[in-house]
Amino acid sequence: MGKIIRLDAKCLQLIELLSYDMNPKKEETSDLLELNSNQLGYCIKKANFFFETQNIKNAISEKDGLFQIKTEAKRWFYINHNNIKMALYSLPREERIRLAAIYTFHTEYLSLNHYISLFEVSKGTLLKMLQYVRKLAEEYNLQLEYTRTSGYMFEGSEMQQRQLLLDMLDYFYMRYSSIWGISEVFPFSEEKIRRSYEVIENLEEKLNIRYSDHELEVLAVFRLYIEERIQKGLLINEKNFLSHEIEKTDIYKVVRKDNYDILRSDHKYLGEIIYFSLLLLTADMESGNGEISILFSDILEYAKEIVSFFEEKACVKFESFEDATKAIYWQLVSAYFSMVYKFSRFCVWGIQEKASENSEVFGEIYNLTEKALESLEKKMRKKIPKRNRKSIALLMTMLLNYSSKRETRNLKAVVICPHGLITSRILLEQLENIFPEVIFKGACSFREYKKMEEEVDLIFTTDVLNTQKRQIVIGGGWEKLNREKLRQKVFLNQAGDFESNGYKKTDLKNKGEYSLSSLLTLDKIQLVESVSDWKEATLICGEMLLKTGDIEKEYLEEIIKEYDFQSPFCVFSGNLVIMHCGLLKYVNRLCMALLKVTKEVLFGEEIAVHIVIVLGTPNRVDQIKAVQALSLLAKNEQDIKKIKGSSVKEEIIEVLRKYE
Repeated sequence: MGKIIRLDAKCLQLIELLSYDMNPKKEETSDLLELNSNQLGYCIKKANFFFETQNIKNAISEKDGLFQIKTEAKRWFYINHNNIKMALYSLPREERIRLAAIYTFHTEYLSLNHYISLFEVSKGTLLKMLQYVRKLAEEYNLQLEYTRTSGYMFEGSEMQQRQLLLDMLDYFYMRYSSIWGISEVFPFSEEKIRRSYEVIENLEEKLNIRYSDHELEVLAVFRLYIEERIQKGLLINEKNFLSHEIEKTDIYKVVRKDNYDILRSDHKYLGEIIYFSLLLLTADMESGNGEISILFSDILEYAKEIVSFFEEKACVKFESFEDATKAIYWQLVSAYFSMVYKFSRFCVWGIQEKASENSEVFGEIYNLTEKALESLEKKMRKKIPKRNRKSIALLMTMLLNYSSKRETRNLKAVVICPHGLITSRILLEQLENIFPEVIFKGACSFREYKKMEEEVDLIFTTDVLNTQKRQIVIGGGWEKLNREKLRQKVFLNQAGDFESNGYKKTDLKNKGEYSLSSLLTLDKIQLVESVSDWKEATLICGEMLLKTGDIEKEYLEEIIKEYDFQSPFCVFSGNLVIMHCGLLKYVNRLCMALLKVTKEVLFGEEIAVHIVIVLGTPNRVDQIKAVQALSLLAKNEQDIKKIKGSSVKEEIIEVLRKYE
C-alpha cells in the first residue's frame, strides 16, 4: 500500500462530486453535502489547501454560479482515490469513541501514545475520549483497564468483548456502507482480510447460501480477530451454549470440517466452533437455497405461511414459491437462533443517512411483515429481532417487485369518478392501455359500485372513497397519466395495509427514480466479446437509448465530442466508465444503457475497462443523483467482479437489484 492520504469526510465527498464532472450550483452542493453556506466555503478552503500540498493551486473555484475543479485535480483524484482515507480526527465524537473501542482489540501492546498517533489529537483530548470508551464498555459489563505490562485492554467476559467488537464493526459498516475506510485500525493486512473473504465465500458455496455484502465484509474481519484471540488462549467455553441444535446444522458440520481444521482434535476448542457456527446462523442472508433441515420443520411451515400471506395480500403469484419460502426460512432460522441463544447483533435501524426515507420506501411492507410474523411470535412468546424483521421486509419488497413484472393472477378493477360518469369512462380508456393485464369491470358511479355483485380487487378513483376496498387515487393532472409510476403504484405497492376507510396516505413511495435495476432493463444491456475502441463502445450503448427514444442523436454526438481521452475522470474503480454530457435538452427522460465487454477496452492511455454505461438525464438534479447512484456500484468491487464475469443479461440484473 502507498502512503495513506488524509481528507476530511465532507471534503472527500465534495472532491468526489466535482470529479464526476457535474459542475453543480452552490445551492445544489450545499443540499447534497448537508452543509450551510459558511460550512461549504470552509470545506472548499480545506480542499484547496489539500490540493496545494499536491502542487495543484486553486483546484476548486466558482464561475458563473457553478463550481468547477481543475483537470489535473480530477486526474490526481482518479489515480489516488483508492489510497484516500478519512481523517479520523474529523469524525464526530461518537464515531471516534467507537473507533477507539475497535482499536483497543489490537493484537499488540497499546499505550496512550498509540491512540494519540492514530487520532492525531492532544493527550487531554485523548484522555477524555477514553473516558467515553470506558462508559461504552460498561454497557457491555466490561472494564477498560491499563497496566504497564499489558497496556490498554478490555477486561470481562470473552463473549461480551466479542459482542462489543462485532457491534462496533456493524456500526461503521452501516454508517459508511463499508469498513475499509477505517481499515488502518485493524491489525491485519488488506491481503489477509481478502483471504478471509474467500473463506466465508467458500462456506457460502458449500452451503448454497449467500450472505449480504454487509455480513461478508464484517464476518471476514471479525473472523480474523477471533483467530487472534484463540491464539492468545482467549477462548469461548462450550458450556455457554445448549449446543445440541447447533451441532445438527449443516453450517456447524462445514465449520468443524473446513474452517478450523487445526482445532478439530482438541475438545477445548469446541466452544469456538459452536460460537462461529452460531455467528453464521444468525448472520443476515440475502438468499438461501441450501438443504432445509428437518430439525426446523416448524420454522419451514411458518415460512410457507408468510409467503402465502404475502401472495394473498399482494395479489401476486411468486415465480417460485419454493425459492421464496427458502429465502424466508433462512431469515427465520437466523431469528430463531438469535432469540434462543440471546445472540443479538447491533441493530442500526435509522442510523444510516436518509434512514427515515428508506423506512418510508418499504414502510407498509414492513408493517405487513409484522402482521405475518404474529403467529410465530405468539408461539415463541418473543418478538422477532428488529434486524430480522427488517431483512424479511426488504426481501419481500424485492420478491414483490420481481413477481409483479410476471403477474399471473389477473387483477379485477373498476373505475369510479365521483364527478361524473363521462370522466370515469375517459379515465377507463387510458387505464386499459396502461394495464392490459388487468380485467376492468367498467366505469361507474360510487352508488352503482355499491350495488355491484361481482367482487373486484381494486378501485381506480380521482377522490378518496369511503370503502375498505383497496384504492388507487389518481389526483390532479390525470389527463396525462405517468405510465411507469402508476404501474409501480399498482404492482410494487400493492401489499399495503390499509386503514378502515380503505386509504392510507403513507402508500409506498416510488422505489426510486435512480434505481439501477429499474433503469437498466434487459433492453438496455448488451454483452459483447470485444469492440474496436471506446467510441464504438459508447455508440453501442447510445444506440440502445436512441432506439427507445430516450435521447436524441445530438446527445450521443456531444458525448463523444466532449470526452477527453487524456483525462478520463469519468472512469470509476478502473473497471467502469460513465459517459454523459451537458446537452440535457436532447434527453427525453432519465435513462441508462450498459455494455459489458469481455476483452477490455481503453478509455485512457493506460486505463482499460470492461463496463461502459451511457447516462442521460433531463435535468441537473437527476444528473447528479444518478451518477452518485452509479458510483455506489462502482465502489463495490465484488459486484463489479460479478458483472465482469456475467455471461447473460439476467446475471447483471440480479446484481443491480440491490441498488434500489
